[in-house]
Amino acid sequence: MDNTEAIYNGYYRETDQEKRKKILNDIEEEINSLGSTDAVYELTFVKQLYDLRYHIKKKGIGQSDNFLFQCLNLPYMYRNALIPWFMLKKRLNEISVSLGLDKYLTYNDIEKKALNREFRNTAACYIKTCDNGSYKSLLGLVQSDEATRKKHMIADFYDMTTGFSRKFSAEEIMKPWNDAMKEELFLTSEEYRSMFENIN
Repeated sequence: MDNTEAIYNGYYRETDQEKRKKILNDIEEEINSLGSTDAVYELTFVKQLYDLRYHIKKKGIGQSDNFLFQCLNLPYMYRNALIPWFMLKKRLNEISVSLGLDKYLTYNDIEKKALNREFRNTAACYIKTCDNGSYKSLLGLVQSDEATRKKHMIADFYDMTTGFSRKFSAEEIMKPWNDAMKEELFLTSEEYRSMFENIN
């Protein structure tokens, strides 16, 4: 099997949606020139994840980032939602479908790796948003100093992974998301790892 991981490095490093689309188009040209069935299979799945993540908005203008939305939705549910037990299964299923987790057990290693890298890109995008001062406009929070922004961001990461999963007994279905999001956070900064691990 061809090792195409390096081909996608630029794609997974980029956090701007439009630039990612252009990179993916360039990758498609390169993959097609390889004449490899395995490489085409991987590309097809990567493109499916792209389409799953970036939805056309309801008014047909622009695209929304469905994965990044879950970085807001999951902490909100953890902090505020009182979901009746008979509604919980439906809500968890909606989340798993929106993140491509509903079919995770059927994925092969290539597909699992691609989903992991897409989740890590989502985490990087969220970290970048918080670091560059856009935290206020995205989350509706009052602009704050760097230390306070970090504290809020780490709390968000905890709530969208460990906190959410524990509260709603969703550790198994959310594990690929949780692992990838924390992996990217911890690799970004040892300070972030320490702050996360010190949350009670």
